[in-house]
Amino acid sequence: LVQIPSKNSSMLDDVTARKTLDAKKLIRISDATEDKITVTIGGENINWNYGQEFIAKIVTGHQVNALAVRNGNTAVFKMSYVQDPRVFEEKVYQFTKDGIVAVSTSHLGITAVQKYIRVK
Repeated sequence: LVQIPSKNSSMLDDVTARKTLDAKKLIRISDATEDKITVTIGGENINWNYGQEFIAKIVTGHQVNALAVRNGNTAVFKMSYVQDPRVFEEKVYQFTKDGIVAVSTSHLGITAVQKYIRVK
């Protein structure tokens, strides 16, 4: 999948885009079943069993309470800091035949929409 920019986003120049990409760990959905989804972050697999909360360590090193819920072609990932549950993020992924629409909302009230298209 490749992220496509929204109408209101500005395109990064190639050098800045490459630096941003190199600084991030690759995140991908490596497996999905009716019971769980496996997300691979920088080569490490994290199993999200739907409906079961667990503690995970995120790329910043913080520990979060994590929960995934699935309803048809929609998966919702909820995370909140263990030390301060008021700090949270919720990501809603809508899977379609063309790709994914992801909507992220933070405790600050900031919402971001990202669209990914399948590449052949």
